[in-house]
Formats: sequence, structure tokens, C-alpha cells
Amino acid sequence: MREGSAVFSNLDEYSGVELRVFGNDAPPIRVPPEVALPNIPAPATSPSSRSQDTATRDKSAPKAIRKEIEAAREERRKLEEPLSYPAEPTYDANNGTITIGMYSDGAPSRWYLHSVESGRVEHGLIIGDEGGGKSNALRVVILEAARSQLFQVFPADPSNSNQFSAKWSKAVRDKRQIATNLSGTIRNLELLNRDIDRRNESRSHGSPTRSNPGIIFAIDDADEAFANARVAVLAERIIRDGGEVGIGLVAVVRDVEKLAVHSRGLVGDLIGVRNKIAFMPKGHYILAALSATYGPRRGTVLSKAVKATYVLHWNDVQSTVGQVVGIAPRHYSSDEAKMWVPRYLGENAGSLIEWQGVEGDRRSWWTIDAISARQWYLRWTRDGWTLINVYSAGSGETSCADAIAWAETALEYRFTISLGRWRIGPSTGEENLIALYADTENIPLSKGLAASKVWPTPDLGPA
Repeated sequence: MREGSAVFSNLDEYSGVELRVFGNDAPPIRVPPEVALPNIPAPATSPSSRSQDTATRDKSAPKAIRKEIEAAREERRKLEEPLSYPAEPTYDANNGTITIGMYSDGAPSRWYLHSVESGRVEHGLIIGDEGGGKSNALRVVILEAARSQLFQVFPADPSNSNQFSAKWSKAVRDKRQIATNLSGTIRNLELLNRDIDRRNESRSHGSPTRSNPGIIFAIDDADEAFANARVAVLAERIIRDGGEVGIGLVAVVRDVEKLAVHSRGLVGDLIGVRNKIAFMPKGHYILAALSATYGPRRGTVLSKAVKATYVLHWNDVQSTVGQVVGIAPRHYSSDEAKMWVPRYLGENAGSLIEWQGVEGDRRSWWTIDAISARQWYLRWTRDGWTLINVYSAGSGETSCADAIAWAETALEYRFTISLGRWRIGPSTGEENLIALYADTENIPLSKGLAASKVWPTPDLGPA
């Protein structure tokens, strides 16, 4: 048996690695001649005090580790525990909302039954993974709407897998309001479509009241039913025309993108409703991506009455996000647009290095200010050459939700910012390169990081 340095004495002969040992106790052959070892004084503490310090650290270390483990377990417990729900009715007449749950920090999750200002009944969309809580959220909406005494509810369970007849028989005036198959679902949708016509003719419906209640059609596991052309048409009519006369629709959908193959128009209407919940990881970003994909397009680069406009360009090979700072005339050549930039920026131009073409996009160029390290992009659109102060550039994303998550994280790292809805807008025309725009109504506040300037709103007229 060999011990200590003997274990390593001939390892280099077999490994092909030169092993060098540094220290006052190293054998002379192991001390490289060009290295001068420092003369390190011995520690002031005695061996006994060092051992006491070590013992103290050793004794306190398990406590610290145990404390960290307990904290992690508590955090996980909070995330996994069911959302609490109050026993008393939660309808708030001041804002027309109900509480459908409580967040882990104790804040209530609110759902709009109707608008107090206009009386409009609000629609809702609930999406999420299997077993994530979609059906439970729908039940809370149905229950709270009925308990408010301002709504008649029409529960629909086309797959008859959620025991709606037993659950809601006491919440309806007529048991025919409960649909447990496709034919019953169509029957009630047709009834409510006729009621829209009746209410439009009478013009007597305002905010829901006990004497003149609103109606909420609530459908669970709606994917298969919404793929039916007749159901899709009837549901679209309620979403588009029903809210103004007191009739709303709330739907649980498992796979919105699959549904869009059959009913893209319905998906566009659903994704635009006021109430939306996603029971899945990155739910906020998935809803934002669905809204951008199936919602209305943005017609122009800039919009009126906004404080700042941000644009995200992305595909699977590139992604950039930044603020729109200006627009040069569309008839400019690329060279003319590049010469326009320092004139437009003035003293903010700094010292721009030579412009480079953006890989994979023939209509885009980029440069950097060598002084401030600001990155600038020029991208041609039908509105003109868009000048963008790019805050972050990446190598591409695989989905719209991932791209939005990346962009919002980059912006929130640099600014205190409240972004509006992302919408697909003018891009460079390059195949598969998508441009998403989001506005702010308030001026973002910079967190003081380098090259993170908030720019004034550009003029909407010609550059």
C-alpha cells in the first residue's frame, strides 16, 4: 500500500500528463525553477483555535443547509397547493368582478362578469394542460355568476364527462339550460342567438339586474364541439354581438392551435376576449403568442397616442428586440438610409462603426456606437426604413411564446415598463421573419444600465 505523495509519484509516466506539485513541502524535483514560492507566514491562530473554528462551522453548516431545504420545501408547497376559494359570494358591484381564486401571495384573482361603465357582459377563455384546473375555474365562474343573482347560467358539457346535470340542477331555472351532449349544446346556442335578436329589437337591456338578468353560456371541454361548423358559427355570434345585449360565453379549450385548423374565426374571437386564463407553464407568454397569432394585425409601424413602441423580430435563426426611434422615407436606398441615421440622431449618434448586413435578411443592416455601445438596426418596411435601438439580440427562438418571453425578459431587465398587447405588424418581407409590436401608454423608466436609453416618440409624419 502506498500513501501520500507516493500515490502520485509515477502517475505522469502512465498518463502522459506532467504533474507539478507546488508548496513548501514539495520535493525539489517537483518545484519548477522559474517559480519563486512566496514566504507565507503561519496563521496566528493556534491549532486548537482553528479546530474550534472548524467545529463551529461544521456544527452550523447542517443548520444552514437544513434551513435552506425547509425554505425550498415551503416554496414548493405554496406552488403546489390548491388555490384557496372563499365560501361567501365574491361579486363586487363596484367593478363587476368576482374572485375565482387566490394567488400564492394572497392576492385575489379577479374575473370580469360585466363592465360597470357600459353594462357589457364579458366573455372568457380558459386554456391549459390536462388536470391543470381548467374545469374547476369554469365551475367557479358558473357558481359565482349564479350566486350574484344577476345572471342566468347555461352550463354545457358536450362530452358528458363532468356530471353537469347533478352539479348545476339547483343553479338553473329550467333543467333544459344544462346541455350534456352536442345536440343540447346546439339547441341552447340557437336559443341564445335568437335572444340576441330579441334583445336587439327591444333595445331594453343595460347592465344586468335581478329583474333583467344577463346570461352566461359556459362550456367545458369545448374543443370537439367548437370543431363543429354549426357550433362555431353560433358561438362566434355570441362573442361578437352578445356582450352588448347581456349575453356572454365562457369556454374551456385544451388546444387552441388545433381548434384553429377547423375554426380560425372563432379562435380569433376567443383570443380577443377580456377574461383569459392559462393553466400551464409560461401561460402568460402562451396567451400573448396566441393573441398575436390569431388576433388583429397591426397596420403600421407607429401608432398615435403612445409613449414608446417596441418591436421584436424573430425566427429560428435571429431575434432582436428594441425601441423604434425613427422612420426614414421608404424610397431611400440602403446607402441613403444609412447616411440619414447620424443626421436624424444628431449628437446621440456617437461614433457609428461601419454598417453590416443582417444575416438572412437582405433588407436589414446593423451598426454599433463605439462610444456608448448602443446597437442600431435599420429594417426596411412598407412604412419606410425603421431605425431601432436594439437592446438585445439572440440566435433565434423556436416558438412565438418563447420569443415573447425572451423579449419581455430583456426589456424588463432594463426598464420599468408596462407593455401593451404584442401584435404582428410590418416586417421586412423576408420569409419567416416575424415582427411583433407592443406599445406603452406611459413612459418607461430606465434602470440605469449602459446603453438603455428611453427615446422620445418619433413623429408620425415623413422623416
